Amino acid sequence: MLLTDYFRPEPDATWDIALQCGVRHGTIRLPEDDSFDVTDRGHIRSVADRFRSRGITPVVVEPLPNSLHDHIKLGDAQRDVSIEKFIRLMENLSIEGIRTVCFNFMAHYGWTRTSKELPERGGALVTGFSADDFHDDGYVMTRERLGANFDYFMKAVIPVAESVGVRLALHPDDPPLES
Repeated sequence: MLLTDYFRPEPDATWDIALQCGVRHGTIRLPEDDSFDVTDRGHIRSVADRFRSRGITPVVVEPLPNSLHDHIKLGDAQRDVSIEKFIRLMENLSIEGIRTVCFNFMAHYGWTRTSKELPERGGALVTGFSADDFHDDGYVMTRERLGANFDYFMKAVIPVAESVGVRLALHPDDPPLES
């Protein structure tokens, strides 16, 4: 078993705190800006090296960059291009020794919150969701369509993941609400 922490792509206080606690492995987030190319091995290597130079071995990528993931989940016109980029990403991650990718399959709304300031113990403020307070934008994703998009994605990427030794981990999301 490896003890990991979740790290943003750029060093911040969480990196220092984790290292002080003895964490030496990381679940890392990739940069999500226009200058970062998930298909460029040099870009992947530079992120991995940034962690390694601080004493953190990256072992998991979570989540998939939204620039890919959103198209895959929605099954839109950019889906196949995004899947091809994900395949290249897996190949590059494997070369860098990062052999697990964790993703979710929440289409369109994702981590939706209706409140960002609910009082909790000790005066802390937390986020929350209330169906009564949710105002949707009219977008409809049926269970069937989401399931079909998931199946399409899995059929395209599992053979490649197996061939390059990358494990795919699906985040255990809440099921969609009935319309």
